[in-house]
Amino acid sequence: MNQTKDHHIDLHFSTQKKYISFKLDTEADVNILPLKEYERCYPHPTLNKTNSILTSSTNGKLNVYGVCEAEIQYKDRPGQKHKFFMVDTQKVPIISTQTSVDLGLVKFIFDVQTMQPCADQIKIMIDQYADVFKGIDQLLGVCELATHQHVWASLVCTSTSS
Repeated sequence: MNQTKDHHIDLHFSTQKKYISFKLDTEADVNILPLKEYERCYPHPTLNKTNSILTSSTNGKLNVYGVCEAEIQYKDRPGQKHKFFMVDTQKVPIISTQTSVDLGLVKFIFDVQTMQPCADQIKIMIDQYADVFKGIDQLLGVCELATHQHVWASLVCTSTSS
C-alpha cells in the first residue's frame, strides 16, 4: 500500500483486491465511496437501500444511492468489513474516523492535565502582574473564573504603559 500526500492512503477494497486511494477524514462520520469507484470494483453492483441523509462538510446534501459492507485491507493486516455509502460525487473516497482508528491509521491520544492553583501560586501571579491589578476597575478580594467543565480556560495578563 502506498501512503500518499494530502492524507490519502491506498487500500485493497473488496474481495476483488482493487486498490482505491482514500482520503483520511478524521471529522467524517461515515465512509464514502463515489458510485463510479464502486462500479469499478463490482461490475454489477448490488446496494442495500438506506434512509440515511448525508451532508458534506459544507452542509450540502449528498445524493446517496445505497450502502454496502465491504472488506478493506491495509498493508499485510487481515481485512476488515466496514460500511460504505455510495454517493453521487466526483470527490475522492473518504475513510471515516472510526474506520481509520480500526485500521490503525489514526490513533487518538487524549491528554488531560488538572491545574488547581493554590493560594501561593495566586499570590505569585498577582505580585508578578501587580500593575494589572491596580487602578480603575481594581479587582478586590478573591476572584474566580468559572467555565463549563469541557472548556479549557486560561488567564492571560497583559499591561500597557502610559
